[in-house]
Amino acid sequence: MCKWESEIDKSYKCRVPSLPGSDFCIFHEPGKKECALFQEELQKQLQGHGTDEEVNEHFDFTGYVFPTSTFVEDTSKSETQSGESETDRSVLLPQIYQERVSFREAVFMGTVWMPDTTFHQVADFRRATFYYAAYFHGSHFKEGAQFDGCKFRQSVDFSNCYFLQATFYPRGYQQPTFLGPVRFDSAYFEGSAYFLHARFRKRVTFIGVHFGGTADFGNSRFQREASFENAVFDRNAEFRLAQFRRGVNFSDAEITWDAYFNHARVHTTASFARTHFRRAAQFKDFQIRGIGSFIQCTFNCGADFQGAVFQQHRASSLLRNCRFLNGETAFSGSKLALEADLRNATFKGPVVFRNVQFIGGIRLEGSSFLSSTDFALSRASTVDLGFRRPTIKWIGLWTKRERCGTAIFHPLTTEGFWHFVRRTFEAEGRRESADAAYYYERIAGKSPRSVVHKIKLGQESAWHKPTAYLFWLLDLALLRWTTAYGASMLRLIATWAFVIGSFGAAYALAPKLLHRSVGTVWSLSNWVTALHYSTTTFSTLGLGDLRPEGLIAKGLTSLEAVLGGLLMALAVLVIGRKFMR
Repeated sequence: MCKWESEIDKSYKCRVPSLPGSDFCIFHEPGKKECALFQEELQKQLQGHGTDEEVNEHFDFTGYVFPTSTFVEDTSKSETQSGESETDRSVLLPQIYQERVSFREAVFMGTVWMPDTTFHQVADFRRATFYYAAYFHGSHFKEGAQFDGCKFRQSVDFSNCYFLQATFYPRGYQQPTFLGPVRFDSAYFEGSAYFLHARFRKRVTFIGVHFGGTADFGNSRFQREASFENAVFDRNAEFRLAQFRRGVNFSDAEITWDAYFNHARVHTTASFARTHFRRAAQFKDFQIRGIGSFIQCTFNCGADFQGAVFQQHRASSLLRNCRFLNGETAFSGSKLALEADLRNATFKGPVVFRNVQFIGGIRLEGSSFLSSTDFALSRASTVDLGFRRPTIKWIGLWTKRERCGTAIFHPLTTEGFWHFVRRTFEAEGRRESADAAYYYERIAGKSPRSVVHKIKLGQESAWHKPTAYLFWLLDLALLRWTTAYGASMLRLIATWAFVIGSFGAAYALAPKLLHRSVGTVWSLSNWVTALHYSTTTFSTLGLGDLRPEGLIAKGLTSLEAVLGGLLMALAVLVIGRKFMR
């Protein structure tokens, strides 16, 4: 009897007698063998000829060494890629298997042609070895397929296949290995698909694939391009610890459940353009050395990029036109050595950019932050807000939600955002823009809405609430309008001119307020005298050539002197800030 032993199933015993002078039967004999005899004995097995003691089960091909090309029946007359007929020197197999079929540990020395084959029971290809191309396109694995530990030395085609479930687990010390190109285009996995620790040496395409269950590519290695364009994941997409040496493409993919790319590595380009993440997207400690494109992506439940590293210089990490609809989006501890492009991105949930390094800068033109956003401890080489650079100008009483093309709706977020922008502008040496960013930062921090939110979060005492509007009015009158919080000397000089002119007009229109004789109210001498008195009073010089008459005049004079003293003192604030920076 044949002495071949299975490494997977130690109880397996081959029933076929061994060849003369050999320990193995015609099926398990390694190396070259007589193809006609192999085909003859195989047909006996398939047709059930012979005694049970001398013939294996109908569809049990465990450990068989197929010496030449293998075809299913209705394709046996097809031609190979070289144009040679395979009719006379091929191994014929049925196209429909009603029972469980086992090719466990089988070795295929030639091309395998099994298109449109139907397996009604589980198809077992565990630890099989394919020395030449294998074609399974259009086949149906109705109860699933097991390719654990398989080795495909050349191309393999599973396009348009149906799998109830498919496993490509490592078996023992042997990992599923694909040494040639791999195609799963338009395949349908009704259940789970496991490609754990798989090794793909050439290009892999899963274009248009539908994963009805979990798709697990954990710890897999892709040496060439991997494409998942238009793929649909009805359950979790697991790519933990996966490595993509030549880039990966998930453009237009749809992931219904959670997506896990934690600790994954991409050595060139990763494209997730227009990908729809319907639940959580995990990219913790994700590393990429090229362009990371997430253009027009939709994240329904937030995204986690904590600890992610984008290493390649002279490239971009593109989040342009992305939509983060719900849940928290976290980039804490991330490092982006390339430009982070967030133009026209929308964040509806909380966003955390804590301790992020934007080494290549960040672009924020047209972006919207509708909830809280934390930029604490983050650093950026540059900040691009578009063509509308920050400027100090008359902005009205209330805090605007959109400035320089960036919309921020959360009151506490505005202060932290402009603090981050200001520090970046200061590091760049853009003094005017830094002053404007500081102005916006102070406006946001002193607004009543900001105080109310700080009280709710426990950052301020409750007694601040009734006095919030009072302090806001004082801040508005004494610091914001007058000096733009020490950022604008021009505004301070304009305030001086406004106060001097206002009081001078009052003295000119009511000549009796001053001890002097006046011809007519609208005479030039009257207005010059009034402005002279207002200027000397504002500057607290007090020359004594004119004096107020009556209580109203004395009150106005005292008020202008006090305002003049305060506004003159603010000049020290503005000049001092200019020197300090």
